[in-house]
Amino acid sequence: DTYQYAFGYTQVDTSLAIQKRGFKTGWGLERGVNDPFGLVNRFPTDMFNVGTKTDFFVQSRALREGVTAASQFKMSVDPITDATIPVNAPISGAAIRAAIRQIGQRTDTEGNRVPVPSRFRIVVPVGTAEDVELSIALARGLATIQDGSLTYNAAGLRSFDALGRIGGIIEDEFVQDGYWYLVPEAGTTEIPALVKVQLAGYTIPEVYVSNWNGAPVLGGASSIPFQAYSFDNDSIDLKFRQFTNAAIFSEDAIVWSNGTGS
Repeated sequence: DTYQYAFGYTQVDTSLAIQKRGFKTGWGLERGVNDPFGLVNRFPTDMFNVGTKTDFFVQSRALREGVTAASQFKMSVDPITDATIPVNAPISGAAIRAAIRQIGQRTDTEGNRVPVPSRFRIVVPVGTAEDVELSIALARGLATIQDGSLTYNAAGLRSFDALGRIGGIIEDEFVQDGYWYLVPEAGTTEIPALVKVQLAGYTIPEVYVSNWNGAPVLGGASSIPFQAYSFDNDSIDLKFRQFTNAAIFSEDAIVWSNGTGS
């Protein structure tokens, strides 16, 4: 028979505004010359580093404040050991493996199963990444502890299990102790999970110097702003500017836990 026309697409309405951030700082010629510790010369780099940290912060905030009870870790059973894993389980290899299974058991608004992403990142508090790596290695059989001695197995006993989907561990200074987040890597989900937005042409932080310093005619040290200073009052002004923001678009493939085990 003739092919029928299909109308199967729906539009998701969402709103996420780009935020512009910035600040200025300045100093006079004498302050710049009398700077025995070189602090003034660090200002441009330090201002740029503020932007780098801000980029990380807005993504961290979007994750921490954007997740809901819908993606919270639920009671589960370890498919390898049959051990019961409680609600809000502390992070462990078994809990991560269970979290990946929970994603595969979810359905979207149309009743379709949520595809399990091929790669994940785990977000944890600062200072805990090594412990998590060891827990994953033990759960996969890549490491064993016997009589207090740790041994790494090159081949691994379960190198094919779900924990092989973990692509890395991110330490986040804004994450509270005990909390952990399983987040799909960018490009591994049909619907984006954690989204960062930027302004076209302005995708990295910027540092500008006010350069109304004039041009040397006789005896001028230089036309470089950091040596010539302002033509009007021998001052320098730096401006920092950044366009960025982030939000969770879909938490279908995200799992998080507060680590309380209850």
